[in-house]
Amino acid sequence: MYSDLVTRLLLLLLAISPAAHGQPTVKSSPAWADYNRYCLACHGETGNGRGPAAPWLWPKPRDFTSGNYKWRSTPLGSLPTEKDILTTIRFGVPGTSMHAFGGVLTEKKMKALAKLLVQFLEEPEVFPPSPSSPPLTKSTPQAGAKVFASKGCISCHGVAGEGNGPAAKALLDEFGNRSPPYNWRTSPFRRPRQGQSNLQVELQKSIALGAGTMPSHQGQLSSKEVADVAAYIAANFSAKRSTFQQRVSVNQRAIAGDNKNLTTHEGVWPGSGDGKNIWSKNVSAKLPDGLPPAMKSLSANQCGRCHAKQFNVWKRSLHGAAYSPGLHAQIIAMEQRKDTETIDSCMACHGPFPEQKLLSSDAKRNPKFSPDLRNEGITCAGCHIRGTTKFGPGGSDESLLAVNNYPRRSLEVFERSDFCLGCHQLPPRYAVAGKPLLNTYKEWLEGPYMRQGVQCQHCHMPNRDHTWKGIHDPETFRQAYSIKTIAKRSSTGIVSFIVRLENTGAGHYLPTTPTPQFWISAELVDDRQKVIKGSRIEKRIGRYMRFDTRWVEVEDSRIAPGGFAELKQGYKNATDASGVRVSVRVHPDEYYERFYRSRLSARLPDKEKKLFRTALKRAVNSRYISYREVFPIQ
Repeated sequence: MYSDLVTRLLLLLLAISPAAHGQPTVKSSPAWADYNRYCLACHGETGNGRGPAAPWLWPKPRDFTSGNYKWRSTPLGSLPTEKDILTTIRFGVPGTSMHAFGGVLTEKKMKALAKLLVQFLEEPEVFPPSPSSPPLTKSTPQAGAKVFASKGCISCHGVAGEGNGPAAKALLDEFGNRSPPYNWRTSPFRRPRQGQSNLQVELQKSIALGAGTMPSHQGQLSSKEVADVAAYIAANFSAKRSTFQQRVSVNQRAIAGDNKNLTTHEGVWPGSGDGKNIWSKNVSAKLPDGLPPAMKSLSANQCGRCHAKQFNVWKRSLHGAAYSPGLHAQIIAMEQRKDTETIDSCMACHGPFPEQKLLSSDAKRNPKFSPDLRNEGITCAGCHIRGTTKFGPGGSDESLLAVNNYPRRSLEVFERSDFCLGCHQLPPRYAVAGKPLLNTYKEWLEGPYMRQGVQCQHCHMPNRDHTWKGIHDPETFRQAYSIKTIAKRSSTGIVSFIVRLENTGAGHYLPTTPTPQFWISAELVDDRQKVIKGSRIEKRIGRYMRFDTRWVEVEDSRIAPGGFAELKQGYKNATDASGVRVSVRVHPDEYYERFYRSRLSARLPDKEKKLFRTALKRAVNSRYISYREVFPIQ
């Protein structure tokens, strides 16, 4: 009887365990590591299309659990073939947020990912056999133009194929979000052009079978009409823009779309999955009972007793200095105004624990407040302790022995870029000139590094080093760009040069935030390296912002990944010139320099004035020359 009871309990546990619903099966797949690295941010941990990156994407990521796939060679409402999914993984969907992973992932890895996607269904199915391609029916674009106009295609796709027809705004995806057709004029077709006939075959499939919000036209259009429309589209709508730039352009729709009220960890974590364990609405820690005295503190100084390497690096980092004199001065003014909303917004990143905020949300003094802990800024516990549990990446140093009553849990999110999302991406409601004031995560998401599987941690935490170095570190910034210079003297004595600075190392815009600015300059020099008067030219690179009751973008000259900025100039009568001296000077805190000077020009209490002076001095002292070289005139 006892054994029978045990058997029944085991069966009950198996029946209610996650394994019965497929999730461990998915995670046990050999393709899970690649899904976690390349796909999870958008499609979510459970494949439901609600990954943490989803709110910033257009269109919304596919929900694999529904079995409703847009790109298929099979009838509407049925699963695609394995070849269909492989084609989408390989070529992506140009004009949308879906990257092309061909050339990055091997054929074997892509096939394994395709098989994994089907496992997200509640009742996994097998791929149907690949149907034969529709014959390339003899067609004419002229006839297709008439069908395109008479059969209602214009109502969605627009007269010029820009996805702006009168019905476009009413199209909704399975999440209820707007999903208009993308702009054929600025976004290339999904399949690479391997010949006009191949493109027409693919277009015929989409028209006949339907795709996404577009219904199937089988039975409504004849085979000849389908072929004519495909020929018309192929002949008249094309785009020749870089992949990164066309994504940035089309994804501005997401900014103005359905996500105006989106919040990150200051409100609600935007995705599903283990990130919620870290960036939930309430970031708090409670040390368990029974710990030894050395561990009874949230202070980084205590953490450093066991994690000395990480602590020694952290205390020299910007994270360790996140509660800076400049912020402190602003917080003092907010506390006097009892502006708890703004304090909570700032401290959500600069010191997320309740113990780091002087005022609580009800504008009363916070009994948990610790000025020492507040001054530590983004402390160790701010990322690694929630409740009574320590969190961190897998495979940590096993030399640290486990401690009773202090459990540790490994989470994959610690090694994905969406861990950084909460503080390095602002929601669309903070958009200025169509872009959030802080847009780093989305820039990475749409840029070339995401499809390569390179996360924020690879560059800013190499070997899990807690440095988070960026533009304030001359060596790190120098690795972000390359410079090419050509300087020549013509037969008539005219000296001309071209200087190109290219973003070859940053996976986001250079620079990414409105805080820094840098200048690239060029000037003629003689044999003694003396500057020839009047020859200097320079260009400012950055997102130059001004705050005058509201944010105003004066200029955005930042450089996208793979993009460049150039200086060009020619000079007559430059007989003494022997070379061109190229320089790059950097002001990492340029915006704050202007802000602190503005505050110091007002009447302030002595304490605030002292803090702002200290902050200004630090900001000015952070300037440096990143590059200087003389190129001989040929």
